Amino acid sequence: MKILFITHNTALAGAPKVMLLFLQWLVVHKPIIEIHVLDMAPGSLDSDFKDCSRKYYTFSNDNAQSGFTAKVLKKSGLLGKENDTKTELIHTLAQQNFDMVYANTIKTVPLAVSVKKNSIKTKLILHLHELPTVIKLLLPEFENYIKHIDNYITVSETVKEKLIENYKVSVNCVRMVYAFSEISAIPFSKKNFENFKVGSSGFVDWRKGYDIFIQVARYIKKYKPESDITFTWVGTISKKTQIIVEADLEKLGLQGKVSFVGVQGDPWSYYKEFDIFILPSREDPFPLVCIEMAMLKKPILCFKDVVGTAEILKHGGGKVIPYLDIEAMAKAIVDYYEDRNHLEEDGERASQLFAQFTPINQCPKLFSIIEESLNDIKI
Repeated sequence: MKILFITHNTALAGAPKVMLLFLQWLVVHKPIIEIHVLDMAPGSLDSDFKDCSRKYYTFSNDNAQSGFTAKVLKKSGLLGKENDTKTELIHTLAQQNFDMVYANTIKTVPLAVSVKKNSIKTKLILHLHELPTVIKLLLPEFENYIKHIDNYITVSETVKEKLIENYKVSVNCVRMVYAFSEISAIPFSKKNFENFKVGSSGFVDWRKGYDIFIQVARYIKKYKPESDITFTWVGTISKKTQIIVEADLEKLGLQGKVSFVGVQGDPWSYYKEFDIFILPSREDPFPLVCIEMAMLKKPILCFKDVVGTAEILKHGGGKVIPYLDIEAMAKAIVDYYEDRNHLEEDGERASQLFAQFTPINQCPKLFSIIEESLNDIKI
């Protein structure tokens, strides 16, 4: 069984990490799979992906066709001046006649469909990590590709419901498997209560809601000024955004209360010190950091209907807040600040609920979907 896995990048981020963990599981448990990887933008995990791959492709001249094949493609008009390398690579991959193309994230869809259309009897699975707004931003013409996609895997029920509702995809073609993370090596140490730290994490942009994070801190400063509550955001921040954030914090008088510390080589040194973790995202399918925070026994706060994590938190382990309700999120933080027993109880509950989201539990489910799709069994 030969499968081409396409990743939009190999950065240290949620979707690439889930794919990498799945490939590592396949190497150990399903060596019959011949793994090929197409990496659209090599990042810090690229060597790990290479270690799992029979063949590893990128958009580089190393993959370009040469000789007779290139001449035929150019003569036929299939190669343009700017996209020669990409087009040649697509045809190189199509000639492999993969049993399946496994597209990870919406960004990979056009390439995956191109490979499938030029192949013989190749199935296409899309592992979807995105909700509607991001789909519209990244691939507004997604509807044009749907007819070429055989089956879908979504990382949460929220993503599944929106896919079916917004794009009229048949429910028979969609299976949900919650995302997962490698959690066994996470160091746990009980937090002291010298002060109260609210944490968040991720790329500092509109989707992750960094501005909401600041507004929650502003609200608490105004209505609970005597509280010893600080806010720390761990994650990549651009130079321009850093300037904007620092200006906001200065104007709001929040210096010393709110910190954006950027990407960290050892984020766990920060994570361990958080008392609670808030996810102010406007859309977030099923962020891995929440699994990791739960394993550190941190209660989690997120918004309703736009974050897959809320599907788990409805059973405890944190709070699900009405969408963009800054006041309600601030109140929930203060409630934990004032009731440390409740804080510890919800931290324990979060750890119990999220313990299932590991490669050993979730990867067999992904492989089962691949098998069923290849055998034309409705998933």
